[in-house]
Amino acid sequence: MASKNKFFEDFIGESLRTKMKLMRHEVQAEDVVWEHNSRQPISKTVRLSRFIIVFAAVAIALGAIIFRTAQLQIIEGNKWRAIAEGNRIREIVIPARRGEILDINLIPLAKNIPAEQVIVIPGDFPEKEKFAETAERLSSILAVPKEEILGRLEKIFEKDEIRMSYQSVVLLEEVSHQAALSLMENLGSFSGMEVLPAARRNYPEKEVISHSVGYIGKLSQTEWDRLPHAPAESGYLKSDSIGKSGLEYVYENDLRGLYGWKRIEVDSMGREQKVISETLALAGKDLITSIDARVQKKAFESLSGSIKKVGAKAGSAVALNPKNGEIIALANLPSYDNNSFITGLTEQDRAYLFQSPDRPLLFRAISGIYPSGSTIKPLVAAAALNEGIITPKTTILSVGGLRIGSSFFPDWKAGGHGLTDVKKAIAESVNTFFYTVGGGYDNFKGLGVEKLGSYMKLFGLGEKTGIDVPGEAAGLVPDPSWKRTVKKEKWYIGDTYHLSIGQGDLLVTPLQMALVTAAIANGGIIYQPHLVKGYLDQRAGKIIEMNRQIEPEKISVNASALDTVRQGMRQTVLSGSGRALSGESYEAAAKTGTAEAPSGNPHGWFIAFAPYSDPEIAVAVMVENGGEGYVSALPVARDIFDEYFKLKNEAAPPK
Repeated sequence: MASKNKFFEDFIGESLRTKMKLMRHEVQAEDVVWEHNSRQPISKTVRLSRFIIVFAAVAIALGAIIFRTAQLQIIEGNKWRAIAEGNRIREIVIPARRGEILDINLIPLAKNIPAEQVIVIPGDFPEKEKFAETAERLSSILAVPKEEILGRLEKIFEKDEIRMSYQSVVLLEEVSHQAALSLMENLGSFSGMEVLPAARRNYPEKEVISHSVGYIGKLSQTEWDRLPHAPAESGYLKSDSIGKSGLEYVYENDLRGLYGWKRIEVDSMGREQKVISETLALAGKDLITSIDARVQKKAFESLSGSIKKVGAKAGSAVALNPKNGEIIALANLPSYDNNSFITGLTEQDRAYLFQSPDRPLLFRAISGIYPSGSTIKPLVAAAALNEGIITPKTTILSVGGLRIGSSFFPDWKAGGHGLTDVKKAIAESVNTFFYTVGGGYDNFKGLGVEKLGSYMKLFGLGEKTGIDVPGEAAGLVPDPSWKRTVKKEKWYIGDTYHLSIGQGDLLVTPLQMALVTAAIANGGIIYQPHLVKGYLDQRAGKIIEMNRQIEPEKISVNASALDTVRQGMRQTVLSGSGRALSGESYEAAAKTGTAEAPSGNPHGWFIAFAPYSDPEIAVAVMVENGGEGYVSALPVARDIFDEYFKLKNEAAPPK
């Protein structure tokens, strides 16, 4: 009975509490169950306000999810599908082989050496927090300082937008083959990194022909800004190299080729899984030059020896074919090893190249400008003969010089040379003869400054020759207007005399004087000088000649005048200042020269062509501060001739 009372008390009490809760706007949902073997009910109560809040929160969350899903799939669907596709599908560049530069006998002057490089894919690469760890691991595998790798990574990722790129960027330009193999074995633990085959540019002849061949280097920011970017046709990648000087620069578009592209499917680590499509790269053209590497080497070695012998520091030598303007040799000293721009310049290299007073980067053969000295005299003689100022039989008395007022213009030979015709004047370099025919004296009317200048320009002086390497200088043919404008001085008869013998303000390059020599040798034709002969057709194994747009120019000097000048130059070898060549079988014709320099010894000059009867090589040699031309420059020209004709005879079929 007591238990029943207890039950009803509990029941009534619970009922009263329920009513009180309802009065406070609360609800009680009661599920009553009876415990097994128990008469006590178990109840569960949920408050209405909490129910509403939870329900609302769930509804809002579901609504947000539905809205965002709709936004991603409908509104921004195309965008995110493209990004997803980009994470799965990649376009990989296929490098193009850079064309080689070869001499006339296919000896490499610039070639490619197989190498391996390490690249990163920015979009797949770890975040910056892991750079140090990655650099340390790479350092242990590749034996490259950790600091160097870390610095390169920071440089690559210095701009945040690079993270959106899946275009490869070079991390290490070249690693050893063994190091590359070691890294390839561990690539599975590196995301966004690959080892790819590459090619390193190499210049086998080094300083012997570095100014002509030039070198390549990494794109500067200026170059990157002005050039088309890959994947555009002919486009560049930021990590590309480009021709910086010489033939590498001028023929960049022909040498570099065109990139190919491979469209691939990748996994989550960025590893290639399947090739979807592929466009093969187009290799660059192999350039065939007219340079004979053997003659070039002889010219370089001989010039170097002569410079040391006379105590000079610089010089240049040019050899070309007078029948077409093809360059056979183009030596330049001081020089430099163009491979140093590929492997990396040391501090010592930089000091030598950019701070040395000897200016080793100056391409003296085409950019150095000097007074011509007496090598101008054959040109002046041709002008005087063509204008009728003299004939081959005209004689002028040389007594040691000419006096104009208080000024004296001397011959180099004390007491003079006696009666002198034009051939003797060339052979013995008689100043008085050329003072007279150039500027006139007493009753003898000379050419005058205007005609002198006109003929010098006719032979190509005072303007660039158009050779296919950069940096050429035009030189200077002075006249009264130039002197009045630049020097604020009047033109005097002495200026005309100096111009007539290649002194004073006349400035020429060794290449220009080689062309003057060639024009005299070939009967008055000016060819545009060039180093590139054509392209090598690999399949046919033959040279495709380059189509020259500039036609040779026939200068208006009659044949008899040039023939007389050639006779005078031959006489130079037989009995004049060029007698050191008189015993040679190839029968050369020549002219020596000695030109005043701003400081130090005069410059030594020598111009020549051979064979006399059918010229096939013309040479100009200049040694800065080399003294007399027959001492410093003539031996170099002789060595060039000797090598050229020796090789020609060796190649000739047996009789």
